[in-house]
Amino acid sequence: MQAITALSNTLLSSLRSWLSNFLISSPDDFTQPLLSKKDILELRHRMFSQNTQPANTHDTAHKHMGDTRSIHRGYGLDYEESRPYQPGDEPRYMNWPLTARTGELYMKVFREERHPGVFVLLDRRKSMRFGTRTRLKVTQAARITACIAFDAQQHHASVGGVILEATPRGPQWIRETVGEQAAFDLIYAASAPCPPIPASQAHSSQSTENEFDFNYVLNMLQAMLIPGTTLYLISDFIDLEQQHRARLMQLAAQNQVHAIHIFDPAEQHLPQVGRARFQTSSDNPDVTIDTNAASTNRSYNDAALKHFTARKQLFHALNIKYTQISTECDAIETELTAL
Repeated sequence: MQAITALSNTLLSSLRSWLSNFLISSPDDFTQPLLSKKDILELRHRMFSQNTQPANTHDTAHKHMGDTRSIHRGYGLDYEESRPYQPGDEPRYMNWPLTARTGELYMKVFREERHPGVFVLLDRRKSMRFGTRTRLKVTQAARITACIAFDAQQHHASVGGVILEATPRGPQWIRETVGEQAAFDLIYAASAPCPPIPASQAHSSQSTENEFDFNYVLNMLQAMLIPGTTLYLISDFIDLEQQHRARLMQLAAQNQVHAIHIFDPAEQHLPQVGRARFQTSSDNPDVTIDTNAASTNRSYNDAALKHFTARKQLFHALNIKYTQISTECDAIETELTAL
């Protein structure tokens, strides 16, 4: 049984590359964006029809005036405290009742309101280029990114992001700015063509993406994010471990963090396709498995449940909002509204 359980864990990671070969019929499809202009405009219409108001649990440090409580104190709407008068203060903000009561000049201090920023970490690495139902995980991630960007635009928030991808130049950073162009810049980057990883790289233990894993990007985000940012982590979290806990905790302490876990149904339940051969790495021999065997299915499903539960528990322990979205889900705007 231990051997079967270990093999089930191996199948959970190797099944992606095996089944993804059946998804796209022509190599020409690899040169096309993940989302067409029609897809993007449809998502824009659906998000603008939602007309939701995001809830913010952290005071923002962003500069753009808005309707979210900020860390800045000055001439806003929410009364914060009173302080002694200083030369140059506006007389209209004088606290006359306190002044009359104490005989000293006091000013009212208000908490200013600003627009929070929105930042998206989008995973487009090799494990995301997989899907057996409806669409690839990376395509669903691009759709979710588009909805987030349009929602930020609708609420006049700045939007930016980072695309985590196995390329020689490393992650692609999209500068955080305000407006429609900022939203489309992020969407086009998220929707860029995403061909499968060549077999020579897919099974290599030394790949470019190892240099730009979650730990690398989380360290960068901690240093660069303005406190009060709404941060979305969109990934299958295949390499997220307890070692990332400390950095995630620091990010969640200063920002509103949402973890969106993209998964394919085949990752939760082993498809029954008879005997199949799997390649786990270039250094190990191929493994042939009878996917119809009850014991194999049971062990695989148990390993998958353990994998998903561990990630859910990690985020919940850090008070990070966590949701799972399947590649089959079409009404993603409804899922995002619930966050």
